[in-house]
Amino acid sequence: PIGFLLGETILMLKADAPAPPSEDPSPRVTLEVDDARAVEKELRQRKVVISDDTDWYGVSYIGSFLDSEGNKLWFCSYA
Repeated sequence: PIGFLLGETILMLKADAPAPPSEDPSPRVTLEVDDARAVEKELRQRKVVISDDTDWYGVSYIGSFLDSEGNKLWFCSYA
């Protein structure tokens, strides 16, 4: 796959997403981390707003938080 290197982060654009493009796009940024549950704990300690508690979704833990401008960012880790 082709991606863009941003510092130590690789941004990959997926052409084969499970949902087709729509007239009302819903962009989503998901950060892969080593341990989503530990990331949520650290974010809470730093008083970051957790918008979706980390939960198990079949193959990974997924949660989300709000950045300083109110944008929702997701994070996940594989088991």
